[in-house]
Formats: sequence, C-alpha cells, structure tokens
Amino acid sequence: MMNRSFLTLVLMALLFGSNVNAQELSRSTANRVHQAYELQNQGDDAKAIEVLESVDSSRAFDTSYVQRMLGILYWQEEQSENAEKALSHSVELKGLPAEQHIETQRMLADIQLSNGKMSQALNNYHQVIAQNKTQKYLGPETIQQIWLRVGQANYQMENWPSVLTASKSYYSAGGKTTTSVLNLRLGAELSLKQWNNALKTTLALRGLEPEAERWWTQTLNLYLRVGNHQQALSTLKQYERAGFELTKDQYRMMAQLYSKQGVPEKSAQILHDLNKGNETKAKDLAIEAQYWQQAREWEESLNAWARASSKDSDYRWSYIQLLMQNKQYKTAISQLSKVKESSRRELTNVEAYYRLGDREQALKHAQKANQIKSDRVALNWIRYLNQPQ
Repeated sequence: MMNRSFLTLVLMALLFGSNVNAQELSRSTANRVHQAYELQNQGDDAKAIEVLESVDSSRAFDTSYVQRMLGILYWQEEQSENAEKALSHSVELKGLPAEQHIETQRMLADIQLSNGKMSQALNNYHQVIAQNKTQKYLGPETIQQIWLRVGQANYQMENWPSVLTASKSYYSAGGKTTTSVLNLRLGAELSLKQWNNALKTTLALRGLEPEAERWWTQTLNLYLRVGNHQQALSTLKQYERAGFELTKDQYRMMAQLYSKQGVPEKSAQILHDLNKGNETKAKDLAIEAQYWQQAREWEESLNAWARASSKDSDYRWSYIQLLMQNKQYKTAISQLSKVKESSRRELTNVEAYYRLGDREQALKHAQKANQIKSDRVALNWIRYLNQPQ
C-alpha cells in the first residue's frame, strides 16, 4: 500500500500547482480560494477548510476546483473519508480542464486505494489510463506508478491474472524491475501455480536482495517443486557458502539430494555429522545406515544400524541382515536372541551356526523352525544337516 507521507507530498504539490488557474474562478470564489491559500501557508488548515466549505457557487469549474482543494486539505488533516468524498464530487462534476480532471481522478484513486476501496480505485485508475492515451497529460513515470497501484489493488482482491496483466503494462510503460513489482508477480504466479514463472521471478528477487534468506529458501522450494534436484542441491550449497546457517532439516534435504545425484557417501556423511548426539532419532540413524549401505561402506552402515536398533527394535532385522551379509555371524546370533521367536529367526540362526561350522546347533534351530512352521526350507535344512559328513 502507498506510504501516506508520499501521497501527502503529491497532493500538496498539486494543491500549489492549481493556483495558476485562479483567474478562471469567479471573483467571489477566487477571493475565498486566495484566503484559503493564505491560511494554509500559515499552517492553519482547519481554518482554510472552513473558508472553502462556505463557498457556494453554481459554476461547475468553481465547485470542482474548490472540492479538489478541499479534498487535498482534508487528506492533510487525515480526514480520509471527507477527502474521498470531496474529490469524488470534483470528478463527477467534470468542471475542470482535462489535465486537471485527470490529475484529480488519479488523486481520488490513490486515496481510495489507501482507504482500502479497491474496486472504486481500480475503476478510476482505468478511466485515467484510458483518458491519457490520447492527450498524454501524464508522464511515463506517473503511468508506471498507476499500473503498479492497479497491480496492488488486484493483489488485495486476489485477482491474480489481473495482477500479472498490470505488471506487464507497467513494463510496457517503461517501468524498471523493482522488488515491489516482482513481489506482486510472485504472489500471483504462486497462487496460479505457475511454478516455472515463479522460479524466474524468485531468482530475480534473489538477485536484487541476495541477503534476504526468504528468496534463497523460495528458490530451493521451487526447484524441488519443478523436480530440478540438481539445481536444488546447487542452491543449498550456494546458500551455505553465502553465509547462511542451514537447519537440520535443510541438511537432511541436502543428503537426499546428494543421494538422488548418485553420491550416497556424501549423503551418509552429512547425516552422520547430524546424528552424533544421543538424542538422535532411530529413523534418522536408519536413513544414515541405508546411505552408508548404498555407498558400500559396510562398517559405517553396521554402526548406524546398531544404534538405530538399540533405539527401536523395528530396525533390528535390517541390522541382522547386514551382519549376515558381512559374515559377522556371532554378532548376528547375539542380535537374533533379542528378536521375537519365529520361523524366520530360527532359519537365520541355522545359517549363522552353519557358517560358523556348528552343525549341531544349526540342526537344532532347523528342527525348531520346522515345529513353528513346517515348510520346504526348514525340511531341506534338516535333511542336509542329518547327512553324514
């Protein structure tokens, strides 16, 4: 929304600029206007308003002129509703020359926007733009500002396509890229789920405000949204190099992105550094173990699985499987003793004891597995282990 002090400066400049038309006023109105100017110059806006409110003229120009002047003084006195009413009256009468009429209607739209009356402001802004196309009373910079305010009003009303149209018109009028314009565009593009366009706009904002953390995280989120994992990872690394401190969740995301790029050892190392504390969750340790496993770093994976299973028994089988794969049969047997009795547990014991050369224990567990659930695997082990050596 517009800064009030900025709008006040604009209105007061127009107030003093209007004095050149005083000769067109009727004598009685001109005297009152001159008196009001003198009082305003002396800092007595309230008395100036009182003088102007007493003007009663049948001439459209007189009334339009006085109402415009009143509107400006009302605004100066923070009587925004009265200011809007006076300027509306001035515009409706159409008593001012074309250039002053357009300026007054623009002032009215600015105040309506400031008062939160978006629809009315938009209607007046569009009329100003249409009137200015032929005579060019307003300069390019003023038109640019009007389009920016049209964008702001539509943004407040959540008319997202109109926000984008206004921003295009702003650029067509020669407007420069600013954070204000880009913020409007970004809000509309995100609301319309135009992810690729939103990404371009966010990158432009990041270029203008590289120290703003929100543009880095927004860039990251949008790269993830469009499935560009390589650029998402690059953004995270640049973000860290730029001096920002990554959160634990962002480090976990970095680990996932390294994995997607086929670098699981980097993923595992990141999680290993995060998982050093005793408060680490079993799930995080399990993910670390999986990354080490993908990287074929067996010892590191076993250590992570051991920690995970000590915190949550749901991960014990994953630990046992890797122990068996790495021929650490004694440790596997020790872990199996902590697992609930089942055919699977007994058959895994069979294999572990067999690999250790203890056929007697292997047979005992094969028979127990067959008692729990008789199947071909258990029977085959029993037959095999009963054969003479």
